[in-house]
Amino acid sequence: MRIVQLLSTHKVIAIVMAISLTRTVACHSDKKEDVNDSGEITMQKDTEIKRGSPEEALHKGKEFAPCFPEFLGVYEMAFTEKKMGVAEAILTKDSVEMAKFMVLDIANDPDMIADFQHAKKTINECPVLDTDDERTVMLVGNRFMIEVQSLNKEFDLNHRNEWLRRFKSNRLAKLNY
Repeated sequence: MRIVQLLSTHKVIAIVMAISLTRTVACHSDKKEDVNDSGEITMQKDTEIKRGSPEEALHKGKEFAPCFPEFLGVYEMAFTEKKMGVAEAILTKDSVEMAKFMVLDIANDPDMIADFQHAKKTINECPVLDTDDERTVMLVGNRFMIEVQSLNKEFDLNHRNEWLRRFKSNRLAKLNY
């Protein structure tokens, strides 16, 4: 599955950064070359952004923060990254890292979204995949992926599923436009 290949944190961050960089370059140029009927090159203002195109804006990571779990009990959570298209937090218990949470805007990766069509389980009515022994991912609103990665052997599949339930998936889905 393509998700297993892409989900290493560094690879995901690199992909998001590459998409953001592509967007930044594309957004600074609002004109494109065109050839008119006479064969002359003209510049046209490009005002239409199509859904799913590289020009479509990713959500800012800080928009995802309110969707993360609030009721932590004996756990503490600290955000480690909030940038375009991604928010990441580390969950600790007694100063020991237990899990990493990530919310990613994957609107521009239809192949990754398509991987969820074969999901055999759901949480909060969202498709869920167990990508390996350490990661469980959930697709929200056909656009956002929530990843829970175990950083400690005590934090098993049951814990990952429980924490996915605690994310405010309905609120995250409302960010989809």
